[in-house]
Amino acid sequence: MSIPVIFHEYMELINRKIDEVFQDDDPAIRDPALYHIRAGGKRARPILSVLTCQGLGGTIEDVLPSALALEILHNVSLIYDDMIDGNVLRRGQESLHVKYGYKDALLTANYLTWKALEVFSEKVKPAALKELAYAARMTTLGEKLDIDFSKVTEDEYMRICEAKTSYQFSVSTFLGAIAATDDGAILEESRRFGRNLGLAFQIKDDILNIVGKESVSGKPVGTDLLEGRPNFVVVKALEILGDSLYEGDTARKVVECGAVEEATKTAEDYLEKARQFLGMFTVDKYREMLDVMVQFIIGRTL
Repeated sequence: MSIPVIFHEYMELINRKIDEVFQDDDPAIRDPALYHIRAGGKRARPILSVLTCQGLGGTIEDVLPSALALEILHNVSLIYDDMIDGNVLRRGQESLHVKYGYKDALLTANYLTWKALEVFSEKVKPAALKELAYAARMTTLGEKLDIDFSKVTEDEYMRICEAKTSYQFSVSTFLGAIAATDDGAILEESRRFGRNLGLAFQIKDDILNIVGKESVSGKPVGTDLLEGRPNFVVVKALEILGDSLYEGDTARKVVECGAVEEATKTAEDYLEKARQFLGMFTVDKYREMLDVMVQFIIGRTL
């Protein structure tokens, strides 16, 4: 699913600036780093950050270092994801660890982490740095919990989801907000907005993993159930059917018991909570653009 045309200018700016920040780096590490980053991606997290900043009266210049750092760190998490999950492809090309080997992939991920902090330091507030570090730390915890647990309660799932996915969105919108304002109430709402958006996104993604089409999502369907990974639809199915879920055709039971509908309703509730933040925007143009971006982020998983 292609990102709406109205965001192409943002994507081009982010891609150009990423190239610029790496241009003087040693090719030995720059080449694998850019191989991975240039493979594609919607740049959703930095665009969220920029639109939040602009909607609250800030400028692209105010938030650009944060936006670039977010994209670089997101790519770090994807490198680790591919290594942990054994993915051989990323965005239609060989995964970094397949192309360059595990040692180079690990070193590249580490290099990118520090590169992100270097870029971020161009314009930084203590609260922004703390939020970025916390989000990165929690994302790592989420990955750990994700591989440790399969059969989880709804509360346990939400803990994993919030750590692994939601913090990436909340830090994006928070960094955008703090680049534009120091208003504590707005900053807290920006954090809550990102959290709710992240939860909606992950639940929708889980639904897609169960009943989606690989040709639409670009991802294999049913892998969460086959590999025993936490999935909100399976969590709801377990609530409905109990341990009988695992007797007989589990995949069919998950689809037919009403769990998909329950999960869809939960995702829609989180999305509606997220959109309430738009009422705080002072610039109508960016309020409308962020709403389009929100619908795109969630809609890509339908």
